[in-house]
Amino acid sequence: VRNWNPEISEGMEIIIDKCVEEARENRYQNCQELLYALVHRNELLASYKRKQKIKLYSFAVSLLLMFVFALSGFICRNKAISINNNEYDKLISISEATDLNNKIENYKEAIKIYPYRTEAYMNILEAYEDEGKFGKEENDEFLALFNPNKAGFDSSSEETAELYYKIGTMYFNYYIENDEQDGLATRAQKAYSFFKTNFDNEDISDNFKNSQLNNCYYQICNFYKKYILNSSIIDEASKKDYEELLVTMEDTMQSVKKAGVYDQLLLYNGILRLLYDQRHSLVQTNVEEQNVLDVMSEVYSAAHRIDSEALQKERTKNLKKEIESNYEGYVLKIKEAYDDTKGEK
Repeated sequence: VRNWNPEISEGMEIIIDKCVEEARENRYQNCQELLYALVHRNELLASYKRKQKIKLYSFAVSLLLMFVFALSGFICRNKAISINNNEYDKLISISEATDLNNKIENYKEAIKIYPYRTEAYMNILEAYEDEGKFGKEENDEFLALFNPNKAGFDSSSEETAELYYKIGTMYFNYYIENDEQDGLATRAQKAYSFFKTNFDNEDISDNFKNSQLNNCYYQICNFYKKYILNSSIIDEASKKDYEELLVTMEDTMQSVKKAGVYDQLLLYNGILRLLYDQRHSLVQTNVEEQNVLDVMSEVYSAAHRIDSEALQKERTKNLKKEIESNYEGYVLKIKEAYDDTKGEK
């Protein structure tokens, strides 16, 4: 047709050729098909089809590249995670023989890699504990690492609960400021918020094995905070308050036997120090002397029954020795406090 009339477009020529096809099935089957072809006649051109093929090819190439980049990113990310995991594990697995400063530096580097994993924080505390020191300098160093990241910890995990419990026991049993051993009241004040976090945590893991121990420490710290440290309080601790605290400690002593030896000794030592520290208040509130001495005796007997030969870590051996060496002196001072009151009467 274009040979006779060059002004007719190539697309229109294709449509006319199809309309006059000899075989009926090769023609347009209805007016809608013909109308669509007339409106989209440029799409029938060979050049248009070539462009469409190029576009389709470009799209396929782009899609393939996207897949390759995504796959590469996934592989690189997993590789980076694997490298980080290996580096983290290496940093927290440093030899026990390493000096304290190098240990702490390794654990700090581990925290930079994974700030919301608890192992490095636990290792820092245990390093302090092994050295038998946890004063203002160590406190400031640890909190500078812990406080900026604590909001990122999983409150429902067993590891987070164990970390808060560990921090609390470090303050309660070891905190020293200005190179002088602080009284139990100061230590209880420092430890209070960490035990309270676990005590108040409704999402705490059911696997947290030190839950009852944590709650006992919380009750002790809360007692000090309420009656000893609060200068604005009107009511003082009563005989009933002290007796309830004694019952809590005795109940916990029964369940603590299922805990590790070190956790048992920590609690025993804490109870002895509390009764010694509060001896005058116990006398003033008329708590029975024999009740106090019975708890003291029970604590000492429980600690003494632990086989020293089976203890592996030096800090555990030292803690048992501390309980045994302090017991008689504490009992003597408690008896003297009660005797003084009897003499006054």
